[in-house]
Amino acid sequence: MDTSRAASDVRDSEDEYPEADRLILDFERSWWMFPGPKSAQIRARLGMSSPRYYRRLGEIISDPESQRY
Repeated sequence: MDTSRAASDVRDSEDEYPEADRLILDFERSWWMFPGPKSAQIRARLGMSSPRYYRRLGEIISDPESQRY
């Protein structure tokens, strides 16, 4: 595998993927490392309600491009 191409693919997908969606994916990867309930963290860190967060997360992960990020 050409690692330079793989690294380029990651950079390209980060540049093309909306920042708001990247924030949600990053949060979902790491929320358990912070104290307090997840719902409170969603509100404090992302500024959205839990239902809105889960709805958007579902939309994001149903997009095959999200797997590249």
